[in-house]
Amino acid sequence: VLYKCRGRLSSINGVIRPGIVHRLDRDTEGLLLIAKTDKAHRHLAAQIKAHTARRTYRAIVFGDPPKDRGTINAPLKIDHRLKRIAVNPTGRHAVTHYKVLERFDGK
Repeated sequence: VLYKCRGRLSSINGVIRPGIVHRLDRDTEGLLLIAKTDKAHRHLAAQIKAHTARRTYRAIVFGDPPKDRGTINAPLKIDHRLKRIAVNPTGRHAVTHYKVLERFDGK
């Protein structure tokens, strides 16, 4: 991103971290939220602080979800043994709304 947008990112975090607003879901995929302008940076940072930023992901999953759409409301925590995020009573509260876009034949 630094190479592609050289000189055209928010200047709020200075030259070391230009445009970087926040690291989303740092314990999972580690996506970065980057702003091109200072105005966008301030707006996005306010959403992150207020927990109003909406996140949408697309994923290919292993298995066959029983319904085409639903909500998973369960505490999640990293399971280092399995090297994945898993439901765990000592984990952080998480709500995930999902919708199956396409199903594949598992053959």
